[in-house]
Amino acid sequence: MLLGGQSPTRFELYDLEMDPFEKRDVAKKKPGELRALLIELLAHCARTRIFSLEQLKREQQFNLTAEEFARIEAAEKGIPAAPEHLPSAVELMPDTLESLKNLGYFN
Repeated sequence: MLLGGQSPTRFELYDLEMDPFEKRDVAKKKPGELRALLIELLAHCARTRIFSLEQLKREQQFNLTAEEFARIEAAEKGIPAAPEHLPSAVELMPDTLESLKNLGYFN
């Protein structure tokens, strides 16, 4: 799945296995999966200091639950997420990996 979009509060979700050209946004069909990816993204941003937790609290544009905010806060402090919150590993096909490298996502 790919999380993307043009706005910081509007996201798109694509099933790259079934839709490699990103023609069908499945965000509305899979809101739970989209939300989980959003929380992972926010946790990464907090951990890497792209924004502070205070900014996230102040703006509240994502309507975070107390549990979601706690997961983001734990990530910022470097506390590993519980296993049920860890994303599953996805094995990439060699040509997909090569394409991502060519786009600059990996060295």
